[in-house]
Amino acid sequence: MATKSVISTFASRVLVALIGLTTVVITSRFLGAEGRGEVSVITSSIALILVFCEFVGGSALINLSYRRSQKHLLYTAVLWSLLICAIAAAVIIPLQLVPSQYAKHLPVLAFMFSLVTISNALLMGRREVKARNLLSVLQPFIVLATAYFYFKFQHCTDPFSYIKALYAGLTVSIVFAVAVNYRKLSNTENSQFHFDLHIFNSGFLAQAGHFIQFLNYRLSFFVIAAFVGESSLGVYNNAITIAEALWIFGHSLGQMQHIQILNNKQPGFDKKVTLRYLHLCVFITLIMLTVVLLLPTNFWTGLFGNDFDYMRKALLLLSPAVMFFSVSVILNHYLHAKDRFKSIIAINSTGLIA
Repeated sequence: MATKSVISTFASRVLVALIGLTTVVITSRFLGAEGRGEVSVITSSIALILVFCEFVGGSALINLSYRRSQKHLLYTAVLWSLLICAIAAAVIIPLQLVPSQYAKHLPVLAFMFSLVTISNALLMGRREVKARNLLSVLQPFIVLATAYFYFKFQHCTDPFSYIKALYAGLTVSIVFAVAVNYRKLSNTENSQFHFDLHIFNSGFLAQAGHFIQFLNYRLSFFVIAAFVGESSLGVYNNAITIAEALWIFGHSLGQMQHIQILNNKQPGFDKKVTLRYLHLCVFITLIMLTVVLLLPTNFWTGLFGNDFDYMRKALLLLSPAVMFFSVSVILNHYLHAKDRFKSIIAINSTGLIA
């Protein structure tokens, strides 16, 4: 069962990565490096709001769903996300932190993303791996199809077309998530709703580490956009996208490792499975990275367009980070499964300072 879950999760992540890469190729070709940079600012701003939503509606739900009412966890997480997105709207729109034509859409899209994230966590908590994997693939596929339709057939080659594609993908995903979770949660207890304060305690520590990790990954996006320009950000973002595609195997192993540790209390099992997955993750990531680094510059310009001639150099500079992450993703899942959130915060803070 565990092997099937690993294969299923890995296959879905490969598919998501391929869809994501295809989306990057399409947006790069139709929008150019500057347009890719604008899309990066939009998606990074949404991700920043989502980080705060996940202080309650994030991965802590997986751990808590084993021992708390999923219905109460769901309601608490949704109301928290709504509050955070309302605060974000009150800050982003008046202060014009992003271009005004995009600002009003960011909190709405962030809330929609949070609903999908909450659903994913609850599905993982119930070990419904197939449904969770399907939901993970559905949203980016609809975004890709819709974006291509606008770019190719409607000739709408501007970043706002991508925003409309996000709306389409998230709407379909939310409908699917509601259908799957309603069937399960409607059969649970009908006790009076109350805020589950345990999610605030566990969620804060878990997400504090993720917030610092987000700054490690995405703070550079805002710095590049502000001081270098959106064209350079577009190239950098594409290099990061390729790097993230190399991490899919590690993410898949980490999720299965997390679930196996939670479900197996045998002494020493947690360390044994972590070491096994760590060695495998580093080995596979090294092979994939070597293949990517051997690709010539004209491959990247042929794939993304002439604006992306610096891709190979950017990937060479990112290669040490790719390998370090293949180690940290497994160790972070181990610490998360053991509820050692303070250790995660300390580790990620060290990376941010460095």
